[in-house]
Amino acid sequence: MEEMFINVLKRSGSIVDNKRELVNEPLNYEDAVRLILDIGSQLEVAETIGKGFIHVHMNDIRRTGDGSFLLVSKDTYDIRDKQLWITKPIEYHNEMAPELALISQLPAYVTSTVSFYSLCKTVIDLLDINQNLERLRPTKLYWLIKRATHKEPNNRRFIYI
Repeated sequence: MEEMFINVLKRSGSIVDNKRELVNEPLNYEDAVRLILDIGSQLEVAETIGKGFIHVHMNDIRRTGDGSFLLVSKDTYDIRDKQLWITKPIEYHNEMAPELALISQLPAYVTSTVSFYSLCKTVIDLLDINQNLERLRPTKLYWLIKRATHKEPNNRRFIYI
């Protein structure tokens, strides 16, 4: 899947080399936007082949030599009818979508938007804003995060305008 994600970055104009570094925090605003758009496009492509993620943690992301960001997690779940199919127990973390904490039996289905929710929560952690999203207001990143972390899973949107 990593090769597919590299192709996504290349199509967007990145020159992806073999360099893979952990993401250093805090991120500045420009890097946060780049990270969320790079990883978001990779999540969208994964969904087209029926794969999704319930948790996108900073340890799952690497910075390449040209400054783009690559998702390296191999912890994928099958997607069927826009629903992630969870068949194994999960350990809930604060960066995960709240509906994942409500899973009481397996298999369970959740919307595929849980991956974007987690990505946005991770970006908030990586920014030096003390978990205060209002500090980003009224930027485009603020509105993307607000839409992608909506309380109601069916109302979440990953849109950067």
